[in-house]
Amino acid sequence: MPKITCVLDTERFSLTRLGKEDEALYVSIHTDAKLMRSAGGAVEAAVAQAAFARLLKYAELPALKQHAWVVKEKSDLKVAPIAVAAITAHGDDVEIGIMVLAAWQGMKVAQEVIAELTEHAFEVHGARRVFTRHLAENLAGAGVMRRLGFESMPDVPDSDKYIGWVTGR
Repeated sequence: MPKITCVLDTERFSLTRLGKEDEALYVSIHTDAKLMRSAGGAVEAAVAQAAFARLLKYAELPALKQHAWVVKEKSDLKVAPIAVAAITAHGDDVEIGIMVLAAWQGMKVAQEVIAELTEHAFEVHGARRVFTRHLAENLAGAGVMRRLGFESMPDVPDSDKYIGWVTGR
């Protein structure tokens, strides 16, 4: 069984497990049409609230299937979060996702956090493969995945909507 990690650290960022107190952040991200335009589109607040409740419920299960972290800059953990990142287990594969707030986009937040979560997925979850997916028009997302050494994924879940990137060990 994977060890549930409350805090992960990268060089610049601290990732703390998403908690009940983070609902407003989660809902604001998932209802923001501009922010969600390359991630499948914004949802209504009630849908985001229900997804948040499911995420917290999954995180409490002994066999970790899904988990999320709030990302903050290490230099000042008292400032507002800058992103929410998540992993979801799909059998032996682990999916990684991140939503970076607009003010922090283009500052290599996703690149640094995804690299850390990829290692976490292999080391803690024993993943066979780690993948991510996004809409085809998300060119920044594609660039991040290429820089991290991920390859184009031929068997993307919901492939009629998303393109994917995969890496293995």
